[in-house]
Amino acid sequence: MKIPFISRGSAGFLTALVMSIFSIAFAQEAQNRIIFEGNRSLPLDQVTVNGDNFVVKSDTDGFKKGQTFPIALASYVSGEKPAVVNESIGLLMLGKPIDGLLLLEPMLELHKVTAKIPGNYWLEAARAALVANAFNGSSSKVEALAAEIAEATPAPGEDPAAALGKALLMPSSSKLEDRLAALESLVNDTNPPVVSAYASFFHGNLLKRVKRDKEALHSFLKVSCLYPTGGRVLNGAAELQASEILNSMNRREEAVALLQSAVREAKNTAAGAEADKRLKSLQ
Repeated sequence: MKIPFISRGSAGFLTALVMSIFSIAFAQEAQNRIIFEGNRSLPLDQVTVNGDNFVVKSDTDGFKKGQTFPIALASYVSGEKPAVVNESIGLLMLGKPIDGLLLLEPMLELHKVTAKIPGNYWLEAARAALVANAFNGSSSKVEALAAEIAEATPAPGEDPAAALGKALLMPSSSKLEDRLAALESLVNDTNPPVVSAYASFFHGNLLKRVKRDKEALHSFLKVSCLYPTGGRVLNGAAELQASEILNSMNRREEAVALLQSAVREAKNTAAGAEADKRLKSLQ
């Protein structure tokens, strides 16, 4: 897959955007700590992982450099979700996977130590990065991320994230019906809601591209109606796409209602900004 050309002007804008988001994200990540039984805690950047144990990097907060203890003693990750997670998903859903990955990769590196801890932010980011890499045609990165996700969420059989990556990596030369079937097979109540939400969204995208709008509308609406816990930005992006189809069918009131919801769901992301722009054009 060819990487789109980025002009000097747009590159400068993107750099400014990244730096702005990073400054917010790092401020939030400074508050993200691993909370252990007994309410003791450590900053994310002060631990590494060795097998099933944490290793403390340096003397801090009463812990000694080199001290080890089981990951199983970690209770949860404190602090707000880094802003880059939602913003990168918003970019991805607008068809900008390279821009999304630029934001995601530093966060993934920092939060990887929390992958097996309840309530971590790494897993959501890793699934988004897997999708982004699939659209970039980076099969080796998709496989590596799928393996890391499977390790963090052990379950019998192939992890659904790996199947999602394989479906998205299918070349455009493949039969449309085969690509649709691969995605549709992942839309079920057995898989994690986020996997079904992604699959249904991109199933809708394929249908919309070949102007099968009624079917595409059904796929987009599934995201927020059947799998809302897959993620608010995913919900907003799907509502954004569905609103465009409804507007083309002269169902303006329904399109406006969906855009209003999309603005709320994808707030502070590129997808939310696009929904707001389209909403104002209809009002």
